[in-house]
Amino acid sequence: MRWPENNNEYQIIESDQLEKSSGRLNEAELRVYKEKLTYLSRNPRHPSLSTKPLHPSSKRKKQLAQQGVSQVYEFYINRKQWRCILYIYDEQKVVYVVGIMNHGEVIRHMK
Repeated sequence: MRWPENNNEYQIIESDQLEKSSGRLNEAELRVYKEKLTYLSRNPRHPSLSTKPLHPSSKRKKQLAQQGVSQVYEFYINRKQWRCILYIYDEQKVVYVVGIMNHGEVIRHMK
């Protein structure tokens, strides 16, 4: 798994669920999320993002592949609790911001 080489070619789309999940953030965390989304749009390898690939289970990987998802990544909003999950659709040149989850929710989401 590798992050797309030229992110400028990729469109960033936020999911409908994102509004609901971002409502769980306090004001400071929401500000950090928005800042990091700006970093993502400009440079997905920005050190502040700490972007990491996620490794879904075989079953989940198959489901995601059927939906056209090429790769799954996360970046931390804060180290203690919140992560932002990203699906990469290489064929469509889309980075889809799935939602904001805590560590346990990420693990369940990847099963």
